Formats: sequence, structure tokens, C-alpha cells
Amino acid sequence: MPIYAHRLELPYLTGQSAYPPPDPTVGGSMSALSPLFVPGPLDFRPQIRPLGELPELAALKGWAFLDTAGHAPGHVSLWREADRLLIAGDAFVTTVQERVTGALTLRPQLVHRPPAYCTPD
Repeated sequence: MPIYAHRLELPYLTGQSAYPPPDPTVGGSMSALSPLFVPGPLDFRPQIRPLGELPELAALKGWAFLDTAGHAPGHVSLWREADRLLIAGDAFVTTVQERVTGALTLRPQLVHRPPAYCTPD
């Protein structure tokens, strides 16, 4: 199955580079454990496809991608103008991932940012 990725994300998904190391100093118990998380490098070739135009599939008609970098350099959201629907992916998180209790219980909150220890921007 093809994996479509923004050009800024390609080095991290083709084995050329590891993601930046997590920052254990941002607070919370999960942040302290974050150096144990594996940042890569990851290699998903030959499935990786550069995200330019979304593939011409009937199910994707009317969809566009928007650059929403921050959690990762190549993070994108999907937008459909016809009904003003935005799929933000993990740019919108509903649990406090910096704390073990938040990560284990997945107790929802209205809004929370992606985990600070793995967010370079």
C-alpha cells in the first residue's frame, strides 16, 4: 500500500535520517522516559510516495493537503472545501501524553497539544 508523505518528511521515512531526539526536560514522567523511545531511522521504501497532488481516486476528489508543520516538519492536514472538513491528524491530541497517567488511561480532554518531548517546533 502506498504511503504519501510531505517532502520534508521523506528523509525520516526512507532511512536517510532519524527524527530529532526527544527532549526529556519539558516536564512530566513520560518526558523523562522519552530518551528510551526509538527515533529511527525508519525505512518504508518502496511504499513511500512524495505528497504533491493527492492520487486521482474518486474517494479523494475534492481533497487537498495543507502544510501544518510543528509536530513534525512534514506534518499535513487534509482539507475538503465542499463541506469545510479538516482532518488534522495528530496535530490535535485529546490526552496529556507527557504524564504516565495520561498516556495509560487516555482520559480525554477537550484540547491538548502533541507531546512536547517529540515536537521540535
